[in-house]
Amino acid sequence: MRSFYFDKENGTTKFDELHDIEEATGKMELEQALWIRIMTNQGEWIFDLDFGHPWLKLFREKATAREHRSELIKTIYKEDRVKEILEINVDVSEKHNRKLKIYFKALTTEGLIESSEEVEF
Repeated sequence: MRSFYFDKENGTTKFDELHDIEEATGKMELEQALWIRIMTNQGEWIFDLDFGHPWLKLFREKATAREHRSELIKTIYKEDRVKEILEINVDVSEKHNRKLKIYFKALTTEGLIESSEEVEF
């Protein structure tokens, strides 16, 4: 697949030195697709209300690390190119600071993907 490349720092499209929009392909595109799926609150995208991760539901219910982990597994597997999740960790130790740390390693059609994200809510 091909997609516009998004800068994770500010969520905008990235441009090259000729001011053309950069594209993400292959493994980079899949990493980006997973990042977007995880970082989107489920129900926010009007074209597919099932797209994303149920952040609001989990935080309203004061979910445990185990519950966050379970929901993240479901969210990641919604991406058809993910074959197997090899490892997934959720750190809720900074919940009082409204931060959650996610790490996962997955076997995909594009090879091994490792991702580490910090979510602020």
